Amino acid sequence: MTENLKFKSDTEIAKILGQRIKAARLNGAKPMTSEQLATAAGLSRQSLSTFENSGRGKISSLIAIMRALDLLGSLGEMVPDFSGPSPMELLHQPKSKKRVRSGTSKNE
Repeated sequence: MTENLKFKSDTEIAKILGQRIKAARLNGAKPMTSEQLATAAGLSRQSLSTFENSGRGKISSLIAIMRALDLLGSLGEMVPDFSGPSPMELLHQPKSKKRVRSGTSKNE
């Protein structure tokens, strides 16, 4: 069941994220101990434990944990890619010229 995070505090959302990371570690495709995941992510076991219990930590730690759990594909769902041109950039782009047909008219 998906939780509605809209009305949760930042602290509550961080804690939920940590709980989900822990669940992925224990119940994922390749279950791991906290020591195994910490080693695979290049973190101390204490840093991983803090992240799992409170959601507090560096964004680089989250990326390393997700990489070690093979969850980087989930980032696309977490943060959609909006890297295309902005509406203002589109507005200021030069308009393309319309092509004019050349040829003979029927009267010639």
